[in-house]
Amino acid sequence: MTGVGIMLAVAAGITRLMALPVVEGLMPRWLRAAPHRNDELLALDRTDEGAAE
Repeated sequence: MTGVGIMLAVAAGITRLMALPVVEGLMPRWLRAAPHRNDELLALDRTDEGAAE
């Protein structure tokens, strides 16, 4: 059972690593996650918050 726990921990670590934007930028275009349609709107919202201060 210890081996199964280790394998699950390694798989979780790889999953978290692959989710980093830096890693996604290194991957070929066909392998990257499709951008979410709200990503651009969220980025605009964040810049508006910074300008309000």
